[in-house]
Amino acid sequence: YAQALEQWHRERAERIGEVQNLVGEIRARFGDEVVDEAGKSLLRGEVLHLGFDDIEPEPVEGVEVVEGRSGQAVRFERGGRLLIDRSVSDDFTISFWMRADAPGRGSPADLRWFSGSGLIDAEVVGIVDDFGVALVGDQVAAGVGNPETFVHGPAGAADGKWHHVAFTRDRASGRIALWFDGEMVGDATGGTQPLDRPEQVSIGRLLPG
Repeated sequence: YAQALEQWHRERAERIGEVQNLVGEIRARFGDEVVDEAGKSLLRGEVLHLGFDDIEPEPVEGVEVVEGRSGQAVRFERGGRLLIDRSVSDDFTISFWMRADAPGRGSPADLRWFSGSGLIDAEVVGIVDDFGVALVGDQVAAGVGNPETFVHGPAGAADGKWHHVAFTRDRASGRIALWFDGEMVGDATGGTQPLDRPEQVSIGRLLPG
């Protein structure tokens, strides 16, 4: 396992280097505007963006604004969470940067997202139309409900480093997929109904119950 993980990190670093070189060549040949426009095209259809650079949040127990990977980030401790209204239920991508200095709840023997520590949680008790992303031990796990369908990433997510996570859902096919540091690490097929439970999404911790 250690050899496979080392090879994965090496190959990932090589691919990131190739992409950075390619972007540099494009900037040199065609200018910054071309790259900037390409970046804007990635955000078409964006429903919600949560940034923490220009906010002065009201004091919330267990939630602290700290220096992040790029600009400010939010640190969750002692059961802290942020609640937002659920703004998606059909097709969506949830994308975020995370850094965990310690493993989440749960173990590799049970990689259902609601057995871990919630990262993005829209799950309620029972087999209902919900979804979530969590840190289970040192692996990121995600899934949808009704029927319960799960995917998970590789071990090593709780290493104190920044990692990018993206969870996608296509309603027409029921397909879900989990991306970890730019690489798809799991996909599965769930239900095709709207995922419209509950009304709020919890960031940083599972919802109560």
